[in-house]
Amino acid sequence: RSDSITYSLFEIDGADTNAIFENSEYKNGEDFNPLFDGIRLFVINDEVEYDFESSGWLQNTSNLIITGEKVTDLPVTEPNYPASYEIRVGEKDSSWLFGYRAETNFQVWDVYRNEKVRYYLWEPEGNIDNKITDGDYIEIWKEVNGSAKRIWKFSFIAPTDEEPKLPQDGEIAKLIIKTPFASNDRYKFTTVKQTVDAVKAKETLDEVAVVPNPYVGAARWEPQRLTTSGRGERRIYFINLPQQATIRIYTLSGDHVITLEHESNLLNGKLAWDLITKGGIAAAPGVYIYHLDAPGIGEKIGRFALIK
Repeated sequence: RSDSITYSLFEIDGADTNAIFENSEYKNGEDFNPLFDGIRLFVINDEVEYDFESSGWLQNTSNLIITGEKVTDLPVTEPNYPASYEIRVGEKDSSWLFGYRAETNFQVWDVYRNEKVRYYLWEPEGNIDNKITDGDYIEIWKEVNGSAKRIWKFSFIAPTDEEPKLPQDGEIAKLIIKTPFASNDRYKFTTVKQTVDAVKAKETLDEVAVVPNPYVGAARWEPQRLTTSGRGERRIYFINLPQQATIRIYTLSGDHVITLEHESNLLNGKLAWDLITKGGIAAAPGVYIYHLDAPGIGEKIGRFALIK
């Protein structure tokens, strides 16, 4: 039963294997697995169904739309079930319905097990050519407990906004079936630490800016003081900053006002200044120069204004 499956995560370090967590039951995207090395594992267990978004023609010689429908609901414990398939056009096979029906110009393969599967090609009366055409469908058959059962039906539909293009020899269609976890599944992944491309990072220094600029009185995003009267905290923001930076602010005459330090992850390049100088007093109205120094990346000089 897929609803009773648990999973464990192990770190492989050379010949050593260390358990990060074991027997987790969270399979619906819950945020409950433990955090490790800045990573949290989210797991979603699929139901058996046709994945329309991931399916289709690989070479795009055909524009026929392929829809999928589950015909027989089998347990996930059924051997060799579920599976995803490929239609390989140009490789001859036989349409089958409790026996040979006709020779066709395509085969259907179980891509999980790399083996050909049995299928039946249905074509409307008056349009029988034993090839995939809009209006046709195929049924995938499987032997279950000694009896042949239809398990999937895939229909081929012409687009509404253009003439149908039929698949040519060499074309392959993917028929992807969402597959729940099984007790013998194993997954392996490798993590790569965050890195900074120094050349690109230097180019992005041009995007560093001060907002608002100019600062006029109170900016609309400053926090309101809900329990006391008067204006909220004054602030401006340096945005689009690299991970690490030192920002030194000066007056036009060269007097040092304050030094700000910024350190963050790659997704948070913003630093606020409350307009208080290093001496603990409010910065006066005027034009200011800032010098940004990003270790290993470069420097930038800019300016901003405070207006009373």
